[in-house]
Amino acid sequence: MARATIQLDKITVVNKREEVSRDEAYLWVIGLQIVVPSSNVPGLEFIRATNPLPGNLGGKFKRGETREIPASIGRISYDVTYPGRATFGVAIIAWEHDKTPPAAIQSAYNQTCRTIDEEIRKLINKILTDGVDPKTGDLREPTQAEQDAIQAAVRETIKNVLKGTLGVVPWTLNVDDFVGGERIIEDVRGKAPFQKGFAFELRKHENIGAHYRVTGLLRFEP
Repeated sequence: MARATIQLDKITVVNKREEVSRDEAYLWVIGLQIVVPSSNVPGLEFIRATNPLPGNLGGKFKRGETREIPASIGRISYDVTYPGRATFGVAIIAWEHDKTPPAAIQSAYNQTCRTIDEEIRKLINKILTDGVDPKTGDLREPTQAEQDAIQAAVRETIKNVLKGTLGVVPWTLNVDDFVGGERIIEDVRGKAPFQKGFAFELRKHENIGAHYRVTGLLRFEP
């Protein structure tokens, strides 16, 4: 069975709002498996959720500090239905935590996952107009053109979610605590192993305020 892996390696707090700030860096990590429905969240299809709560990076950082990202939020791996083909990736939203209650944070993360999941379903329904086998109810393997269209549309959709243009819940949290968001989605095909590294610079403003750097990779084993 082919396997897709999302691996977050390190986070560096390049800058904080204040050197003496008590705010704690934490990440929302949302794994994405596009086209073939598969989720670890009941009721969702395309999302791999992780722990979104403060403390998921191991506590407060000093300015300039680098840490390994714990496997509990930084390692997402799952089987892929079609050998030699996968469209997968990850969305990351970075925050500084002050006094927001954990229940409010969890609720906002859950709504973000649902919003992304619903938007991906809409895209697939639009692009794969005859995508379900009427006898089995299973999603058929998409053509290359369909795969490319879905990948491009999902990238734009995640970008819009990160901007808050879909009315998604994260921005009902304290906007001052929001640092930045990024995503990577890759379409992989063929029998050769695939690996691609990435580095996200997460910040609201250039040269001012909080700035996190997250590195990692996507890996596909056909």
